[in-house]
Order: sequence, then structure tokens, then C-alpha cells
Amino acid sequence: SRPLRILQGHTAAAYCTTWTSPTTCATGGFDRRTLLWDCRAPRGPVQALALRHHVYALTPLGGQSQGADAKTALAVGLGDGTLAHWDLRRPGREPARELRGHGCAVEAVTVLPGDV
Repeated sequence: SRPLRILQGHTAAAYCTTWTSPTTCATGGFDRRTLLWDCRAPRGPVQALALRHHVYALTPLGGQSQGADAKTALAVGLGDGTLAHWDLRRPGREPARELRGHGCAVEAVTVLPGDV
């Protein structure tokens, strides 16, 4: 079998990925970027989030308690121990907020029921 599509855009190893809707996904890599992809678009990422450190973990946020298919935010775990919260409706140049305090890389992120 062959892949349906190959996503090319990172300049260093891609390390993690997550679906944010039935047709969009995000990838994170050691090039210190998170790339947002729309599988309906012909090629390349539709958006890039520039970060200060390597991306180790991604998880979609928002919309779960409302039953929506598309997620409105993204949690990004970074190599410096930061968890960055990006609003995908207004990505800008900086995350909406950052949670710091981990002594090592944030390598996994999950969302609890109720969008906690």
C-alpha cells in the first residue's frame, strides 16, 4: 500500500502530530516549528507557529465539551519544559499563554474530560 499523502515542510525531524479536525492536523518538529496542515489544500502547510525550542508534544484543545469537530486551540509541549497554549483562531506571533515549571522537556500532553 502507498501513503495517501506525504506532508513535507519541516527543516529538521518531525517528532509529533495530532489531528485538530477531520481534515486538518498539526505537526511539531526539531526545527522549532509547529506546522498546521489542511488535507484539502494542494500542498504545503497552511500556517506555521514559530517556537523557541524543539516541539515534543501536541494535543488539540477546545470544542470537546461542545461536541464540535474542529478544535480551536493547540497545546504544544516544548524542550525547555514549557507548555504553550496557542489559539488557532488568532495564532499571531506568540502563544495565548505559557505554563512553565517543568524541569525537563514536556513530552506528553492530554486533555481531561470537560476540556481541563
